Amino acid sequence: MATAPVTLTRTTTANSRARPRAGVRARRGRAAWARARGDDDDDDDDDDGDADASTRANEGARAGGSGRGMAYVDDGGVAPTLAEYERALATAVREERYEDAATIRDVMRSISDDALRAVTEANERFYRAFRLANRDAMDAVWTDGSHAQCAHPGQSVACGKRDVMASWDIIFAGVPESQGIDVTCVDVRAHAGEGWGVVTCVEKIGVGARLTAVNVFERSEDGVWRVVVHQAHAVRAIG
Repeated sequence: MATAPVTLTRTTTANSRARPRAGVRARRGRAAWARARGDDDDDDDDDDGDADASTRANEGARAGGSGRGMAYVDDGGVAPTLAEYERALATAVREERYEDAATIRDVMRSISDDALRAVTEANERFYRAFRLANRDAMDAVWTDGSHAQCAHPGQSVACGKRDVMASWDIIFAGVPESQGIDVTCVDVRAHAGEGWGVVTCVEKIGVGARLTAVNVFERSEDGVWRVVVHQAHAVRAIG
């Protein structure tokens, strides 16, 4: 899992507040990307030139990928992938266009930051559904794919969305109505890549139990990050 990080910018309040600045950064980044491809000889300050560069960059991105795992698609188009930004960065440095290189680096850094934020928030949504013992909320945070897998402590792996939700039904069935489950998530470590993310953490259940958990996320077709794998097992105290 060494894929370069990518982002999700449309599903969180924090990202929505940052969107105007991100949109400017994205347009400049796509313009720099287009120049690295030799598509744009117009002045950087020319709005029409920026728009044309953005259009050409989008067309190039569509030719080079599926359109998923992209960043800052504020105009309804498809932005370049990180791999394409990386190639553009190498070209800009090689040609000593350092201003373009700095712009592309800024966009790539923003993409990485947003990916981690999105994965961390998806993890929080998962544990909120867990705490509420809410079947509908838990169903919403899981992928609908047959590759969904869930392994609760002492149980075999449930494969596929139907069996995964059946495993949660068993857990929630023993919870008194409106009481919820006393579970908190600590020692959270998140890592994100192009369309995927991994979170490791410790689940504190009530006053005594401690479970080590691994949660794997993917960005779904609708742009929402959802759980594809959850595994938890008991932790033994050392010493």
